[in-house]
Amino acid sequence: MTATNTSQRPRKPPMFIRKMRNVSVTEGDTARFEVTVGGNPVPSVTWLKNGVELAIDGHKHSVEAVTKEGQWCLVVSNCTKDDECEYGCTATSDIGKITSRCRLYVEPRTDPSERHPHEGQT
Repeated sequence: MTATNTSQRPRKPPMFIRKMRNVSVTEGDTARFEVTVGGNPVPSVTWLKNGVELAIDGHKHSVEAVTKEGQWCLVVSNCTKDDECEYGCTATSDIGKITSRCRLYVEPRTDPSERHPHEGQT
């Protein structure tokens, strides 16, 4: 009788353990989109901006170091109104592909010195 290899993990399509969530930042701040993906084989991850694959340049868009298997974080630095759009993360393996999407909202930075002296008074 031959033993079957029961120590091998069963094949599973990619899945999001933690999906992307909408993020709101003030102009000039940094936005972080975190996901956790699972699956076997381990899926590869790509990032999207308005449905188009995002070039990770290490400056404006970068991916933070993974702290545990399956965790990924897209970082958008020095956010402007031009960065306000839909972002996505696609996890792909040879047995499946899934995408999680969310939005980045960028609020204008207000300068307290520009306030009208009577603002807020009744």
